[in-house]
Amino acid sequence: MDVETLNELQIGNPEITLQVIKNCAEGAYECIQAQQYEVKQQDRLFQDEEQKDYSINLEIQPKQKNLTKAIILLTLQSQNKTGRPLNPSQQESLMTKQTHLHLNGRKIQLIEKDSLASTPNIKVLYLFDNLINLIEPLSFSKLSHLIQLSLYNNQLKKIQGLEKLTSLRRLYLERNQISRLEGLTDCQQLEELYLSGQNLTNDQEFTFDDYSLAAISRSIKILDLSNSRVRFPQQLYYLEYLDSLNLSRNMIDDFDEQINPLLSTMNRLRNLNLNENPVQAVTQKYRDQVVLLSRSIEELDGKKITQQERQYLIQLVQRKQIKSQQHPQSKEGKKSEKFEVNGQNKVIHEHIELTKNQGNGSEDQENEIHNQQFEAAGTLDYYQHKALKGGKVLQNPQIKKKSANLNNNADFTNVGQSHMMTKHVPRLGKR
Repeated sequence: MDVETLNELQIGNPEITLQVIKNCAEGAYECIQAQQYEVKQQDRLFQDEEQKDYSINLEIQPKQKNLTKAIILLTLQSQNKTGRPLNPSQQESLMTKQTHLHLNGRKIQLIEKDSLASTPNIKVLYLFDNLINLIEPLSFSKLSHLIQLSLYNNQLKKIQGLEKLTSLRRLYLERNQISRLEGLTDCQQLEELYLSGQNLTNDQEFTFDDYSLAAISRSIKILDLSNSRVRFPQQLYYLEYLDSLNLSRNMIDDFDEQINPLLSTMNRLRNLNLNENPVQAVTQKYRDQVVLLSRSIEELDGKKITQQERQYLIQLVQRKQIKSQQHPQSKEGKKSEKFEVNGQNKVIHEHIELTKNQGNGSEDQENEIHNQQFEAAGTLDYYQHKALKGGKVLQNPQIKKKSANLNNNADFTNVGQSHMMTKHVPRLGKR
């Protein structure tokens, strides 16, 4: 520590400040020397004319630590066990050829635009266990080969800065403060998305952006949203190719409106976890309903669904159907016992195409779908077709909104596949 360094830190009276720091605040001296902290406030309390001593009050706070080229270079040297100094040409060569970069646990708080431009061939980037609270737009725009990005256990409040990550396959965002699935319109190859354990307040709920869901709908296979304050997951019906969905430890409480749309469109879903949601307790014959409505699910809430279990339930319903047809009323004049599969024929959504206004022509022209005008604004839920302007509900007298009475000559052979021929997952317009 010298006077020149103190001047660079914009500290007045550097000679006196240096002496105070050295004699009275060794800890603060070390922090300033490492330039990890900055002086927020400096007050001269009093001056003793006779002894010519100054009393100075210093308030020191941590600096915002950005991801810099120097941090990247030091990390790569450590990874490659390169202890000797490198000239500029060697440094550039080292950064250019790397495919894996370990920046976890570096106390990084901010990632600025193009801060990783010096490592264009990175395929796997570890940024977990930092203090990152902001990723500026286009921060990763030079990483066209990036396949895996680990950002879990940070302080992110929003998914952003992922533009142009067209090769991204796996994204880890657990244990942040994210309250909305968004910012993924360029990640159309994404296969695995982990968003569990978001640290949200009691007045927050996790929501979904339709454009991002539509962008990843044909590629996403694994989605983990456990313990993230999800109450209304029905928009996830976009994800028709999903293989595993974890919604455990959330606030889902309505089977017909929130779970049935998922079972009606996710025809490849094999693993579903709804543990510790109110819907388990409030839905009559909850497990039976799921087993009957989805022929693809092989594991529910951590418990395997055997072929014998599914076959038994199918035969049970068929026997009740036959019995109901033969004996429509009991001797006491009451209707015989019914076994219902809630929402078997529920209308899920219209055949619509989700287009994004690119600024060419009027918004009405860009969003004209089947000659109908729809309003695509903010967090509009396209599942709720009643809210769409001009939406046309399928006119079928056999369709019921809540449940199908299986005693009323219902055909059970296609349970769980009733929307195979009608579902349409919206897609983004040409970018």
